[in-house]
Amino acid sequence: MLDTPERAIRLIGHQIRATHPFALNPDEVTRALAWADGGGRIHALAALHRGEPAGFSIVLRDGTRPEWRVRPVRHLTLDAAHRPAR
Repeated sequence: MLDTPERAIRLIGHQIRATHPFALNPDEVTRALAWADGGGRIHALAALHRGEPAGFSIVLRDGTRPEWRVRPVRHLTLDAAHRPAR
């Protein structure tokens, strides 16, 4: 959980940049970096600011498809964890 849409999208961009040299074919590298540095990132930020979810997925060389999903949370209640008495 992050406190702003910008931080969430920035984290996805960092993870994409860390992954691409090792696991992506050249076409996916181009697509992933275009999302992280351009229009996809901007559209994702706009969606989050409108209160809508956003996401992005890539296809690794082995066919695995990791996906990043972010959604805004306006109110979150955290309950203390219940631990049994000893």
